[in-house]
Amino acid sequence: MGGNNMTNNEESKKSKKGKVAFMFAFAVTVLGSCAATAAASSVTDSGDGVDGMSVEDENDSKGFDTGYRELEKNIYVATDRAETMKSFRSDMNAFKGFGSYSVTHNGGHVEGNIAAAVTPNFYVFNSNVAQHVKDGNTHYVQYLDAAPENSNMLVTIAPDTTYEFVFGFDFERFSYGENDNCVRFRAGGKEYAIECGGAQNTSKFTLTRADDSHTFKNIAENLNNIGESGVAVIDAVEFSAADSADAMKRAAMAIALGEVQPGETMVINVHADDLQKDTESYKALVMDNKGVNIVINVIIDGASDEIFLGNVNSPDWCEAGANVTFNFGSYTGHITSGLVGGIYVAPYASFTVAGNVNGSVIANDIEMVGEIHQITSTAIYEGDDVFETEKDSSSETSDDEGEITEGGETEEESEGEITEKGDTEKVEETEKAEETEK
Repeated sequence: MGGNNMTNNEESKKSKKGKVAFMFAFAVTVLGSCAATAAASSVTDSGDGVDGMSVEDENDSKGFDTGYRELEKNIYVATDRAETMKSFRSDMNAFKGFGSYSVTHNGGHVEGNIAAAVTPNFYVFNSNVAQHVKDGNTHYVQYLDAAPENSNMLVTIAPDTTYEFVFGFDFERFSYGENDNCVRFRAGGKEYAIECGGAQNTSKFTLTRADDSHTFKNIAENLNNIGESGVAVIDAVEFSAADSADAMKRAAMAIALGEVQPGETMVINVHADDLQKDTESYKALVMDNKGVNIVINVIIDGASDEIFLGNVNSPDWCEAGANVTFNFGSYTGHITSGLVGGIYVAPYASFTVAGNVNGSVIANDIEMVGEIHQITSTAIYEGDDVFETEKDSSSETSDDEGEITEGGETEEESEGEITEKGDTEKVEETEKAEETEK
């Protein structure tokens, strides 16, 4: 009996060894297959493409701008090859330094600078903007293409600041004497008075006739340019309607996880309906973007003629909001804002500021019920470093750490070259030392 048991045990052990050997061989085969697939992928695929196509080639085949790197559905990072984003930033230069820029501006109160072709009333309240926005600016520029309907104008100034009014019309400055409490000018046979807080402040104002150096004067042209380049940015990247509702939430998470670096530009596609609903993610992007420049493409297909941006409760003078640009493209409807932050680019739309906007508004028509608190110092303009470099983009999408991608050598290779050079220098030093000893 004992002998039979021993025999059975030995046969059982042999059987188990055979199974183990088979499983090991199978695992090696699978791993080898995966390795071969990965090796092939590193040659033919630089991302998550399909049918042997790279993500870049796939986007190109669909007619999208290959200068944008896709993080997730509706979320992209602009690389230094994103030509449409470069054009958008270049056209944004026309609005640099203005809290309100429009064809028609109606009402007050703007804490910053105004550029308008037509305005019934002019009211700028600058004591707060000088106090809260510490960007080193002490000179404020206002532009009016035509004289206001109301001849009484008001500017509340801050200490140690100066003001320049640029007019698109002929005028003559005059005064009623050294004790005159207003800055005065005549235009079209009408007298205008700018109340400025007393005679001691009138010397802080200059009045200038617009010339070709004042590029911001071309209001209709500038609005049309930014509208066209805004549409180009929207068309440059693919929009997924099914993934719109949580796009801002996922984008905020990507920023929190460090997937996009400060100074880079993230592009988010969001339908207008979803922009109005997800106020929590809206608030997170405006208040806690960690220095990431964000362009939110507001998709208007099927949107109503009324868009309401409710209260996101961003605090007054929240400077992080200037990092967020809302691109409404070709939208021609009406937008009403509550208490919000950001740069709102809606060149063909009418915009009612119902609550306080902490940032700026660029629109065809602006109606003031609340206030605009101008915060534009960190908005994206031409010349700012807001792109992911080609090298950074390729190194992140490379499957092989030692692979040379389209963008150039990876950081690992560069470090390897430095190490090799360093080792060579050490060998030469050792050989010289040995020769000296001999």
